[in-house]
Amino acid sequence: MKYSCLIIDHDDTVIDSNEAINYPAFKEAMKQIKPNTPIVDKKQFMALCAQLGAEKMYRDYFHFTKEEYEQETKIWRKISQQIHAPFFDGMSNFIREFKENGGHIVVYSLAESSKIKKDYQNELGFEPDYIFGYDLPKNQRKPSPYAFQKIKEIMPSNQIIYVDDAPIGINTAKNEHLTTIGAAWGDKVPHIKAWLKKNCNYTFENVNQFAQWVMSDD
Repeated sequence: MKYSCLIIDHDDTVIDSNEAINYPAFKEAMKQIKPNTPIVDKKQFMALCAQLGAEKMYRDYFHFTKEEYEQETKIWRKISQQIHAPFFDGMSNFIREFKENGGHIVVYSLAESSKIKKDYQNELGFEPDYIFGYDLPKNQRKPSPYAFQKIKEIMPSNQIIYVDDAPIGINTAKNEHLTTIGAAWGDKVPHIKAWLKKNCNYTFENVNQFAQWVMSDD
């Protein structure tokens, strides 16, 4: 394998969650909290999430108050706990093979740790080695560099690869001098795909091609 430590985002990198969870939760939150505010379509929603992250999108773009954002989080949490979003084609096989070959799996995500554990257990029968999720203190959660800095204490940087579908995680990883992979698979907005290709060390539009690249010794 090219790398022994995989740090990977969860939503829309491992699981196809926008269609199943995030966009439906957004529509329900807008209906309950901002019924007079026009909603954006799924493509616009995905672009805003990728560029700003969910909390900044709700607080800065849709002008949610702190209390309104807390209400939105409860709506999202309820829907996310009820629905098991599918893993992208090829992702389960890749993560399993990477783990069986001695690789370390680290999840760096704005999903909650309990949800990430549940998704991995349901799909793979094991949990990631480390999870840095939404339940961390705000100054430690994504896009903070905290996760990368902690992993670099136990793994050499040249053995770490970071995979994400959005700028907020990629930018932090680049600042920590890690190899970055753009996860351009799935229903990605064209300008986000273009950003990934321009700003990541490598970008793949197919999970299986990415997996073959990581698992090879070339």
